[in-house]
Amino acid sequence: MLVDRECGIKQTTGKPTQSVASSTVSSLPGWLPPSGGTTADGEQAAVARAERELSELLAGLPGRHYGDVAIRLFQTVLDGVLFGLVDETDDEFGESVELYPDELGFVPPWDGEYDT
Repeated sequence: MLVDRECGIKQTTGKPTQSVASSTVSSLPGWLPPSGGTTADGEQAAVARAERELSELLAGLPGRHYGDVAIRLFQTVLDGVLFGLVDETDDEFGESVELYPDELGFVPPWDGEYDT
């Protein structure tokens, strides 16, 4: 099924197309409004809306401020899967830590930027 721009559902099974009222569509479990993220332009619009929503949510947090945080390395294996923040410093690449199991790599200046 596809969601059209008017927030209706259209069947794509070869049967005649049916539109469903948007109130019915929005009551479906797991339904989200169309993001417009199916094209490069649509993706940019979806990201812009998400950033606005995030800014609004953060603005609603009382006493919010940014600062340094302290962390420490750790690792554990659960059901054969490594979880942790692991020091992977070596001579070839220098200082680095890796967050497992997501394999997010962090390097100086330790500013929150990461590599996948």
